[in-house]
Amino acid sequence: MEIRLDGQAHPRVASILHNLALSAESAGDLPRARAYLTRAIAIKERAFGPDAVVVAGSLNNLGNVATEQGRLDEAEPLFTRALAIRERALGPASPLVAMTLASLAEVKRQQHKLDEALALAIRSRDIRVAAFGPDHPTVATSLDSMAYVLKDKGDVAGARALFERKLAIDTKALGAGHPRTLSVFVALGKLQAEAGDCRGAEAQFARAIAGLAAAAPDSLGNAEALAGLGRCQVSLGKPRDAITTITRAIAIADKAAGAPADRGAMRAVLASAEWAAGEHTEAMATARAAETELLAAGDLGKSELARVRTWIGQRP
Repeated sequence: MEIRLDGQAHPRVASILHNLALSAESAGDLPRARAYLTRAIAIKERAFGPDAVVVAGSLNNLGNVATEQGRLDEAEPLFTRALAIRERALGPASPLVAMTLASLAEVKRQQHKLDEALALAIRSRDIRVAAFGPDHPTVATSLDSMAYVLKDKGDVAGARALFERKLAIDTKALGAGHPRTLSVFVALGKLQAEAGDCRGAEAQFARAIAGLAAAAPDSLGNAEALAGLGRCQVSLGKPRDAITTITRAIAIADKAAGAPADRGAMRAVLASAEWAAGEHTEAMATARAAETELLAAGDLGKSELARVRTWIGQRP
């Protein structure tokens, strides 16, 4: 194919824009990432056509950014289009097809379309198993997606089995101290906490925090583990401990430009801890800050936002 070398419309510009978008996304600057990807897609479509496989990559990444921004209704057609392009160009068994299936599954989960989400996640897993074998880290990623769907469906035992299988794969492939391996203890802790076993959950979160203190102390994974522990400390009647723990989590998440939905949820827990500790003025200010974060999270913050507003409304 002959490509015109016309400055701003050259495909190399699209590649640069795509890479800039990835950097912006990593830094938490989602509006900039979105702008870069939108420009990259337009250039690629003009240069290669709207159904070219190179277009699908940028569509997939734009879908990821839209998902992080809580724009689920926008993300879904981006992933659907990327999936169709990749299936036509690469075949239905391509690992890149599995990648898009996994992204689309997460959107469906966030939309509470759990049966659709599970079917997509299973298909993603099956492609990866066929391509790489059952013990590959990408298979573990699909198991993680399936586990979260099962958790949302109320299948605690099924979710636990998948998380434990993921843990075995990640431990073998990456090592026991790798941040990704340690993240499974966070997932298991959340599962136990939601089942009412906060004492058991505390042990899971503490194990993750101990490992991440050495491997990735400033990571969002460590913030997530600290937030999980803080929630349990509130439930177990230890609000002062919870304030210390969750304040650390928020500091890490803010510095690392974590997702607004996560930061808002952390502040909501901090507000509960402050209220339980008798710090009512501070608690209301923290709850209002949580409300602001959750509003910015779009669809991803809706359910937590409703809980925060109810909490605020129940207090003088």
